[in-house]
Amino acid sequence: MKSAQPIDRIVLWNRTDGSQDRLTGFRLVLLNEKRDMLWQQTVTSVPSPSAEFRPDGAHPISFSVASADFSQKDFNAADVLDNKDPQTRGWAIAPKFGEPHSLTLTLKTPATVGAGSNLVVTIEQLSKYEYATIAQLRLSKSSDERAPDFARVPASTLAILQMDSAKQTTGQREEVRRHYLSIAPELKEERDEIARLKKKNDEEKPYTTVPIVRELAEGKRRKTHVQLRGNFLVLGQEVTNGLPPSLHSPVKGGAGSSP
Repeated sequence: MKSAQPIDRIVLWNRTDGSQDRLTGFRLVLLNEKRDMLWQQTVTSVPSPSAEFRPDGAHPISFSVASADFSQKDFNAADVLDNKDPQTRGWAIAPKFGEPHSLTLTLKTPATVGAGSNLVVTIEQLSKYEYATIAQLRLSKSSDERAPDFARVPASTLAILQMDSAKQTTGQREEVRRHYLSIAPELKEERDEIARLKKKNDEEKPYTTVPIVRELAEGKRRKTHVQLRGNFLVLGQEVTNGLPPSLHSPVKGGAGSSP
């Protein structure tokens, strides 16, 4: 480098053409402008295919699962972790704007933050839509193993569970029951089968379609006129629906005809 630059991490990518083992037993060294050694590390394992090194002593944290109390259709919480198009994809909560929502990230392995250490969280909002940003953000951490389960429970359902059971209405108890059926481990096989059949049904296309004739509501029907000599450009008086006088009168209060 032509000038001194702060370096917080070094990412090394190994070759993938069959000669990866050549990069083994190497040493990384950082020098200042006087060529005094500031940091060094000897690497014995071969990067496969890459490896990251942190001269500042920081340790990156990896997440395995992302879950949320609510997700917009096609914009799931999982897009926070595995997203190849962050400008147009991501976690979203439409149409439930103006409501509190929670996103829980589960670590791949537990992380211990010692005394004097800092936990740094960097959020990159890369959406091309200006309105797709977070407002009134609050961060919290927990060592409770049940945290991911709580995150998947809707806020309204949690509020019901925190109520006195004697004060719960029939509708509230039904909401709790529906949520339990959606997460009960004993019913996973049934839920998977329902999802498979639903997907199969959505993918199947009918051989043909049958048009359905439906009468418009009163006030929305178009006007019909007598066409003089059959010319649709020369219209006579307006006509309305009804039976020809030569036929019997319709049954009062019914749609059918009398015998």
